[in-house]
Amino acid sequence: MQARVTVRTMVADDLADVSAIANEAFGVVVEQLSGHAVGQPFFPPLMLPTRLNADPEGCLVAEDEAGVVIGALITATRGSLAWFGPLAVATAAQGRGVGQTLVGACVERWRARGVRLMGLETFGHSDQHVYLYSKLGFRASWTAVSLKRALTPDESPDESLAGQQVEIDAAPRNLDYLYPGLDLAAEARAATAGLGATLATGDGGFAILHTEPTFMQGRKGFLPFVAAPDQVSFGRLISAAERLSIARGLTSLEVNVPGGAWNALDALTARGYRTGWTMLRMKQGERPDYDRANIFYCDNWK
Repeated sequence: MQARVTVRTMVADDLADVSAIANEAFGVVVEQLSGHAVGQPFFPPLMLPTRLNADPEGCLVAEDEAGVVIGALITATRGSLAWFGPLAVATAAQGRGVGQTLVGACVERWRARGVRLMGLETFGHSDQHVYLYSKLGFRASWTAVSLKRALTPDESPDESLAGQQVEIDAAPRNLDYLYPGLDLAAEARAATAGLGATLATGDGGFAILHTEPTFMQGRKGFLPFVAAPDQVSFGRLISAAERLSIARGLTSLEVNVPGGAWNALDALTARGYRTGWTMLRMKQGERPDYDRANIFYCDNWK
């Protein structure tokens, strides 16, 4: 039976309800898929507020007839490219079309904002999720691979990068070489407002570093975005992120690589990064295979 819901823009006062719904829903899914219970809240406490601050127009909640929040959808809109997640529905309201209603409202808003490529990331071994998003027009052909490297305070600098400058807290560069109209301004503002830093090279390379527990629990750094036109620029950004993470007392650095970005994967593996989990990416719109091998590119869709 289809639920009668109202979809509206999320506000900060919704975050307690949204966090409770998302942590419960994803805790259940992860336990069903893995056979192991989640021992702590699935999402770090800063993740949902960070995502809402970066894209307040795109984050949505669904309310039932009594005005109770029963579902939520978080988005990241990067100019012409956008993706959503997490999408969560309260356990008691599942199976009634709430998630589908939220996705439909999200896609309408994206189109009105000029988004040309839309996506999401989900569990590839969950037939329920893959079927739902396929029914809504998203196509599964891509992967995302996490890579992580331990950091130690006594690491010596990478001598091959000596004297090469990386600008800290830099404004986003023109990233049309990756995808026309890609805009990281909102996420960069969130990072430089106390969550981490932005990094840039003179030839168009750009990265966002989080040194607070936004997407990772504990003393772990995270790179939600890195793009560079060549391997030298990519190496400068990664090295600078490592050094800044060490300076801030972090013990590891993690990044997510699209499955098609082979050059980035090879470069990170050569630096000692090792693979972790793999997720399925689903897309619809223009040029869905933009994350190609000749660009050094990493991003976060979770």
